Formats: sequence, structure tokens, C-alpha cells
Amino acid sequence: MGGTALLALLGLCLGTVVTEAQGPESLDIAKLVGFWYEIACATKPARKSPALSPGQPVSAVLISLDNGQLGLTTSYFQKDHCVKIREQVLQGDAPRKFKIIVEAGSKDVEVVATDYVTFAILDMSSSVDGRAQRVLKFYSHKLEPSKEAWDKFHQVAQERGFGEQELRFPEPDRQ
Repeated sequence: MGGTALLALLGLCLGTVVTEAQGPESLDIAKLVGFWYEIACATKPARKSPALSPGQPVSAVLISLDNGQLGLTTSYFQKDHCVKIREQVLQGDAPRKFKIIVEAGSKDVEVVATDYVTFAILDMSSSVDGRAQRVLKFYSHKLEPSKEAWDKFHQVAQERGFGEQELRFPEPDRQ
């Protein structure tokens, strides 16, 4: 779930949406610092995300920048307790690409789109039990993102080859 964290690259600047068309120099890491909620995801192969399973509250990610080092702290509810994971984030081979170091290896993350204020969309890939896995994550500073942010997530998911059956949304906490 910690990789879920890599939303971990989003933040606060009105207006500009970062997309592939705008080029890699468009991302400002410092503007990604802050508190984000994981609102939805799309997975390949299609599977349930622990944080987006029925009855589970949305996970949260805190992106921090300490002495130039990007860090992610992810928290989510699992069964009867809260889980908190701190991860190190390293710059990848391009300005929008990062690597999250986890116990089982690493996750490659690309910040696909963000407006720094209301949403961030991350494309993450890793290997789980020797199988390639890909997750597109949708993060927001608010639990109820704008229609424009939802539309952008659906557009990016479609452009990146995710179908409606691969989209996952959290259900309300019933406790």
C-alpha cells in the first residue's frame, strides 16, 4: 500500500496542469508537499486495492521535503488498526519520474498530471511475486474532488489503457 503513497509528489500551484504534452520540466516538486487523499485507482491486472476495498476508509499520504529529501508517509486502516508507512523517494531518470524504495524492492512512479491544488494522478509500476503490476492513482487534497479532476482521471485512465472495469473507488466507512 505504501507505493500507493507515491502520490507523494503533489502540491499547491493554481492553474497549470502537468501532462505529457507540457514536457518534463513542468513539474515543481516543492509544490507537491502536503496532505493528499487516495480517491481512486485503476489496476493492471485488475485487482482490489486494500485501501479501496468495501468498507475501508480512504488512505492518506503526507508528502514532505526534508533537507532536499522527498519522503512519503502513508496511512490507511487495515482490519482493526491504522497502518502508517514511511517511504524514501528518489529522483528517477526524468523530472516527473521517481522511485519509491520498499522492503520488497522498488516502485517506479511517474507524475502524469497535477494542478498542484486539487488533484494529482500517478502511474506506478512494480513487480509483485514476479509479475508486472501497474496502478494509476488519483489523489486529491479534498475527499470530494471537483468534476474537472474526476474527468481528468477518467481521461488519463483511458489514454493509458485502463478500462472502466479496472477502476476502483473506495466505499464509505460503515463503522
